[in-house]
Amino acid sequence: MATMWPRKLTPDILADPGRRAEQKVYDKLAEVLEDPFAVFYSRPWLGTLKNGKPIDGECDFVVAHPDYGFLTIEVKGGGIAYDPASDTWTSTDRYGSTWDIKNPMKQAVESKHQILKKCQAHPKWGYRYTGISHGVILPDIKKITGDLGADMPGDIICFMDDFDTDLRYWILDLLEGEMTKDYNTKPLGREGMVILEDILAHPFQLNVPLHRVIKDDEKVLETMTPLQYQILAGFANTRRVAISGSAGTGKTILAMEEAHRCIQAGERVLLTCYNRPLSEYMKKTIGSPDLLMTGNYHKVCDEIFREAGIKVDMETIDSKLFLEKYPAHLLEALESLPERRFDTIIIDEGQDFPPLLLKSLESALDPDGKQKIRLFYDNNQDVYHNQGRYLEQLYEIPFTLSLNLRNTQRIHEIARLFYKGQETTAIGPSGLEVEWIEAGTPALARHKLEAYIHTLVEKEQIPPSDIAVLISTRDDREKYSTGREIGGQQYQFCNERFVNENTDSIIFDSVKRFKGLESPVAIVVLDDALINSDEMLYVAFSRARMLLAIVGSRVMMEKIRGKVEIEEEFSGK
Repeated sequence: MATMWPRKLTPDILADPGRRAEQKVYDKLAEVLEDPFAVFYSRPWLGTLKNGKPIDGECDFVVAHPDYGFLTIEVKGGGIAYDPASDTWTSTDRYGSTWDIKNPMKQAVESKHQILKKCQAHPKWGYRYTGISHGVILPDIKKITGDLGADMPGDIICFMDDFDTDLRYWILDLLEGEMTKDYNTKPLGREGMVILEDILAHPFQLNVPLHRVIKDDEKVLETMTPLQYQILAGFANTRRVAISGSAGTGKTILAMEEAHRCIQAGERVLLTCYNRPLSEYMKKTIGSPDLLMTGNYHKVCDEIFREAGIKVDMETIDSKLFLEKYPAHLLEALESLPERRFDTIIIDEGQDFPPLLLKSLESALDPDGKQKIRLFYDNNQDVYHNQGRYLEQLYEIPFTLSLNLRNTQRIHEIARLFYKGQETTAIGPSGLEVEWIEAGTPALARHKLEAYIHTLVEKEQIPPSDIAVLISTRDDREKYSTGREIGGQQYQFCNERFVNENTDSIIFDSVKRFKGLESPVAIVVLDDALINSDEMLYVAFSRARMLLAIVGSRVMMEKIRGKVEIEEEFSGK
């Protein structure tokens, strides 16, 4: 059988009554022509006239053979009529309906010359001089003697008789006739067939860069973030409120918005958290307006200690220093600096704070001020083993956020598998599929990580600053990077991103240090420490806003995928 383009007619063509004649011809050509014939059906073209005016058209069929050349064919079904007085062509179907059509012979000739021009413009065509011809098939009309016009000799028209019994001969007659007209004419050859195929059946795939997909999804989520603001008005006059929610519910955004509103109301505000990179992100985002102090707990303490003239013994650094001595020194400092107290204290990632630290923060409230505390926390993120379940009992109103406004639905579905708490719903876009990158050793993980980052930056046009690579501990960074580069891109630790002006680099840091932060793209590199901690997997996976990639061994992948499969089976997906 000849090589047919397309291999089969599509359902929309088969269902189109206006293409029944073309369907008939397609099936007949497939039946009577053998390899190495090639048949191209419904080939559109765009060309120019001699005056430079653009012209477009469509050739019903192009038939080519390497031993000859190519033939362009126009097909017209039903009855055909031509009126020279008005120079119009019409077609009449079996039901007697008549409509205007184009001159079929003119169409075939135009297609022949325009396709030849395309061939001659091809870089591999060269000075090839081959036979080209044209013809018309009228599969529903009985053969007549003579010509239909000066430009329509009977031998280049295939009527019903020849179509039913000798279509192959009619095609060969036209192809061979062109070869014998001029001794300079050469066969199309296999290379010519390849060129013709490249012109008339050139495959291509134009992918939308992930950068564009991610930006589109981000715009959707950005419009949803203010949805959470309305809850702030609900407890504006309440002194102490605990707001819980899983990753992605907008706790940090709400904390900063609440700080802004309180400042606008003339309140002295402390906006704090436990994690230093998160505090630096908030400070860079909200700025340094009057009445606001921003910093992680220990940095805030250090600043107040300096003002109070308290020196902290840093020679012996242990857990007691940060968890017991710092709170005691803060109480001491505030006794000597009563004016340093605040009207409102806003605490983000409150689950990280042990009770003693929270208690010391409460002492920073001005007894003559508003005495407001806003504590935002995740009742699942017990990453520092502080058992923060008691938090909501300390405040007048416990409030739970139930909408995930940060992660795409696909990322949310993975992260929630490792979350133990009140169910949340992702209302953003479905998003991109999670990428699974299998690597059995750190060396292989490094190699695949480099290749994947290169693809993201070079092919998918994702800015390096939109990528975060997260590992279990910063001590392992040399396994996956060289100097200050990873995957050929400069990297920074997350806290450096918020204090340096240069942001054109990847973030490469530990999951713990990136807690509370987010990135459009997060690549999580699994190891034994991560895979055995549901809390850390939850934190790691939920850092990705738009695209999550997971790198790890097959065993590690199967552990996570197994949980996904169980969830899907349970939910009936």
